[in-house]
Amino acid sequence: MKRAWWGLVPAALAGMALQPAGAWEINPTENRDEQGDRLGLIPFDPLHETITWNALDCALDESLARNADGLKQCLPLSFADRAKEPGNDDSPLIRGVWWNDDPEQLLNSVNYPRFAVNMARAERDARTPGEINAVSRMQYRSHYGDLQFLHAMATADGEPAAETRRKMLDWMEFAYAVASGRLETALTLGAIDMATPREFFAGQAHWTVVKLFNPRESLGEDVLPDHALGSMLHVIEDSFAAGHTGRNANAAPFCPFGTVVQFRAYQSEDSDKHADADAHEALMVADPRLVAVVARMIELQRAGADWDAEVRPFLEQVFCLDEASEPAGPGEFAKDAR
Repeated sequence: MKRAWWGLVPAALAGMALQPAGAWEINPTENRDEQGDRLGLIPFDPLHETITWNALDCALDESLARNADGLKQCLPLSFADRAKEPGNDDSPLIRGVWWNDDPEQLLNSVNYPRFAVNMARAERDARTPGEINAVSRMQYRSHYGDLQFLHAMATADGEPAAETRRKMLDWMEFAYAVASGRLETALTLGAIDMATPREFFAGQAHWTVVKLFNPRESLGEDVLPDHALGSMLHVIEDSFAAGHTGRNANAAPFCPFGTVVQFRAYQSEDSDKHADADAHEALMVADPRLVAVVARMIELQRAGADWDAEVRPFLEQVFCLDEASEPAGPGEFAKDAR
């Protein structure tokens, strides 16, 4: 999601034009308590949620055939209610999908104004190079700082595509260790010998895995695997949003799901153009393999697949770089000359 966040807060904050980094809109109040309970308080579609629910249905449907690339032939994307499923707020998988946009867990509570104020400050601080750094708020870092790989985006213009991809895969390895239950969640980040904790959380070495994923203690530790999986799904979903990743949809040798031509850098993008690429209309014309790719990741996690043997090779294909890949930049979402 990357939309104007004034719609999330009371009228007193309505004048704030806040542009958080994410992709595909989310709506933390849509279907809050049960699927079909439409509160209508936020003028955004639950797009991340819809992609994830459709992918989960596909992953669990054993009757569906597979294509030659190994993906299931998922049903067309549907926005229909799913009354038999838990609501978004009760689903650790959906809560994990939200986490990349909201790592401080403010949006599924009464803290909407706090989230909005934070976004305004982050947007302001991002104008000063180095102001947002490794000890800044997680919300700042995720949207405007060094953790933008959580949204399949580069930290800044000029970052090599291979470097952005490396950060994404390192994060996925760490998150999958949690999602597969192979990493003890009581461990502190400083005690974990993995690339992401070493590189990006040295200043938070005393945090436990639980504190990272569940800072407000609104989820039980027993559901953290699905919470971490949700974060992985968010990265995959964002990588199919044009404002985040420029893709060539054509399959290539060793790249059955197309190739990445460029990772975008939000700071140099026109926020309105980016917002349009995150909306309902853009999702409906996005790569039709999106749901099936997300479903495959769910299948791998549910099957307890090995990271090195199955999960990493799959993700390397999802984020396969084009032979002509370019350093990060705004692409067609550049700000218009004035």
